[in-house]
Amino acid sequence: MDFNIGIEDVGVAILQELWNRVALQAVELAKETRDVMIEKGSFREFSRSITELDVLLKALNVRTIEAAMGTESTKVALEKLNDKLRRARKIIKNYKAGSRLRFLLHSHSVLTEMSGLAKDIATTISPFQLSNLDMALNLKSMNDEVIEKLNSMEFSVAAATETIALEIENSVSQSSRNRENAVKLLEKIAEAVGADANVSLVQTELALLKQEKEEMEVQKKQAEALQLSQLMQLLYSTEIVPGPRNEEASTCHKQYPIGSFICPLCKEMMVDPVAVFCGHSFERNAIQEYFESGKKNCPTCKEEVQSLELTPNVNLRSSIEEWKKNDMDWRFQAAVSGINSDDHIRKNQALDDMQVLVEISHYAVRAAEEGLLPKFVEPLKDTTLNTKAAVKCLYCLAKYCDDRKREIIEAGAVRRIVKRIYNGETELNAIAILLELSKTEALVEKIGNTKDCIPLLVYLVSYPNPEIALKAQDVLRNLSSNTHFVVKMAESGFFQSFVARFNQAVGHQETRALLASALIEMQLKENSINDLKDKQFVHNLVHMLATNAPACKSACIKCVKKLIQYPKMVKRFLSDPATIPLVLNIISFRSDPILKQEAAEILALLVQACNSLAKQRTATALEHLSRSTSSLVSEASIRVRHEDSRSLFNTINLFPNMSWCCSASAENKISCPVHGIACSQRHTFCLVKADAVKPLLQTLSDTNSGVAEASLKALETLLEDHSTLSHATAAIVESQGVEAILLVLEKGTLSAKTIALDLFHKIVNHSRISGPSFQRSEGILIQLLHEDAIRKKVALVLKQMKQVAEASVIPLPCNPPWVLVTITPQAEDTCQPMVLQTQDFAVLYQQESNCHSHVTRIRSHDSSYLQQKCITSQTLSDTNSGVAEASLKALETLLEDHSTLSHATAAIVESQGVEAILLVLEKGTLSAKTIALDLFHKIVNHSRISGPSFQRSEGILIQLLHEDAIRKKVALVLKQMKVLPEQSSYF
Repeated sequence: MDFNIGIEDVGVAILQELWNRVALQAVELAKETRDVMIEKGSFREFSRSITELDVLLKALNVRTIEAAMGTESTKVALEKLNDKLRRARKIIKNYKAGSRLRFLLHSHSVLTEMSGLAKDIATTISPFQLSNLDMALNLKSMNDEVIEKLNSMEFSVAAATETIALEIENSVSQSSRNRENAVKLLEKIAEAVGADANVSLVQTELALLKQEKEEMEVQKKQAEALQLSQLMQLLYSTEIVPGPRNEEASTCHKQYPIGSFICPLCKEMMVDPVAVFCGHSFERNAIQEYFESGKKNCPTCKEEVQSLELTPNVNLRSSIEEWKKNDMDWRFQAAVSGINSDDHIRKNQALDDMQVLVEISHYAVRAAEEGLLPKFVEPLKDTTLNTKAAVKCLYCLAKYCDDRKREIIEAGAVRRIVKRIYNGETELNAIAILLELSKTEALVEKIGNTKDCIPLLVYLVSYPNPEIALKAQDVLRNLSSNTHFVVKMAESGFFQSFVARFNQAVGHQETRALLASALIEMQLKENSINDLKDKQFVHNLVHMLATNAPACKSACIKCVKKLIQYPKMVKRFLSDPATIPLVLNIISFRSDPILKQEAAEILALLVQACNSLAKQRTATALEHLSRSTSSLVSEASIRVRHEDSRSLFNTINLFPNMSWCCSASAENKISCPVHGIACSQRHTFCLVKADAVKPLLQTLSDTNSGVAEASLKALETLLEDHSTLSHATAAIVESQGVEAILLVLEKGTLSAKTIALDLFHKIVNHSRISGPSFQRSEGILIQLLHEDAIRKKVALVLKQMKQVAEASVIPLPCNPPWVLVTITPQAEDTCQPMVLQTQDFAVLYQQESNCHSHVTRIRSHDSSYLQQKCITSQTLSDTNSGVAEASLKALETLLEDHSTLSHATAAIVESQGVEAILLVLEKGTLSAKTIALDLFHKIVNHSRISGPSFQRSEGILIQLLHEDAIRKKVALVLKQMKVLPEQSSYF
């Protein structure tokens, strides 16, 4: 034996022994880790790294390490490494020896601890400075790789494992369990641990849990023992194995409070525990139903109870409530810790737990005090977090913590909520947050000014979910205290707040003017009109017309003008008795011409609407029309006196819309517009009697501005009621209206003359015109015969006047259009005819008194007179001036009466008319030739042409066969003359 061993040798020996222990721990740890089933990928990677560490430890020399690091440092490092390896081995060993169900429940914390140990092992072996030692290159590389792997190793929980752990946690925290859900959870657990979900697994797990629970009780770890008891109850709820016998259960209840809190009948935690006669406790409703079913024994001990009286178990209830409070406190602290962690999975679970807790105001306040509010806003930005739970938490804080509302807004919650909803993530709680925040007046401006917030809320008012829609509407209502926000709402299509705000602004005309001005610029839809037709809103808007502030009045006028474009609004405006008087007041007394013009346009639209409504026999509309009619009569007089032509024009233009309404009003017994009471007379009659005619007639002198034409149309309105026509025309004559109308006929525009002629025609029909007026009218009408556009109307009026001395009327026998022939002397003994279209007569008029021979009444049997005196070869020889064509039309007129046709054709032949007609066929225009051919055809049919005239006509007609336009007509005549056969190719 060598006794020459120095102290250094002893130290090296101790280090060697420690080195060997570390190597053994590494070998055992690698072995234990290989067959871990949960998260086996992470554990196997760890096992490979530890195996490589073992290889390194065996390849290195402890003396070399000691020389490099020093004895003490090497010893400390080896002891630390040995401790870390031992702790890791213990964790794995405990997992493999204990309940896998419990390991799954705590998998997150176990794996987190393993990650920390791996990094600690890497840190411990790094100072060995093995890279500086004289060692093989492959060992150096292995050393670096081991350190890198252990440093970067993450024992992360797989999503499936995390889900199972959460389900286990939720299940054991519930007071009631469903067998089907418990079985499904067991199947997931079995799959995760690599086992089968059968009796063996359940029995094994129950035995392990029971053993661990007893160990926890010995160690006085009641919380852990309680949790293990809950896990056992979860396994029993699968009913794969029978639960403990009653005696065992009773003992279990005494030892573990959670069991004693569960009602044996309904298997739920008791809320209202009561005791039966034997002393056992049950949930009140459950035991009552049990006894009502006819059973008289205790469900627990099976003994028959002597009384069915139930006694509240106050102590048990207090214990349950205290346990619940403690349990919730524990869960709250766990949730706070999880929310503050950086682990997303843990944070999401914690948010899920917290959303249930903060429904109780006490925990909502505590959450705010813990500074969690920003943590609740954070998930609104990060879609990987539990956003729904975070929104629920924010809602509860907004609901129960008034002093935190501003903090919620300042944290950006409102903006984030708006963005989420725009992205399609619409949640009831998100809208509820806005509602709670908007209840605080001081925060309204911040909410309303958030970009897109108000348009979004308006959109949500029509959301399919009625709860969301109702809450959005409530938020808008809270924001309505701000006028600018109300305008924003209306611009987005929500007018309820707009109308309410307008109605509430009593005595604040500036606010109403602001709202009215904003409304003018808005696009309105049908649903908008449904809100704006509010009776009070219309009333308040109309009464703004009475304000003295020009800006308010102007805004009101423009707003009313915009709204009456919609029929529903017109009805509402007309239903307010102040509308028409206030509009007329602006027309009558305001000096601003623009306001006057707009007021007149409004009145015109209202009257037109009355016209439409009256046709539906709407009594209210007729009542208002009557009121406006009376006002318009006086208004026309005012306009004439003030010579305000533009306003006058607008006022007078309203009359034509009232003719139907007047008669309809009478039929419906509506108040007379003149007398103000029910009246038996037609309203047009009352209007005439009220001198409505005079102001209209006074305006006819202004023949160029358009006012005259408007007045003529208004007068025409008064003459449309046939029952009062004679009264109306008499009133016009008495008011010297004939002179005013003649002035229009003499100097007015063509359109004005046309209306004036119709009026004059009615006056001539129903009243007597005599004296100078008659003679002046005759002269003016005769001058108008030269205007082509109205010649027909003039002729009708002249016919009606029946002036035989100055104008001869030739009645013709048929209804088709006839001709009006005016003969003007060209020389002393010649006459020139002009042919004009009329309806049922022809007038022959001689302008100069030196041609008296032609001014004679000519009847149908006197047609030869016209032929001999007016239709001569001289008139037909002028083939280019149009006179020939006019004469041919006159002849054609005479040949239209079949009863006198033969006499007329004979007269033409006798008057050498054939030669004149042949001259037109030879040299006339195409249109003249066409008429001449028709005449010649009739003559050939009804009279005999012979001698040179026949031969000449045959030659001319044959020449005309070369003219395409009239070839067919020519052929027909030649056929009639038997010159062409019936089978001729010309047909």
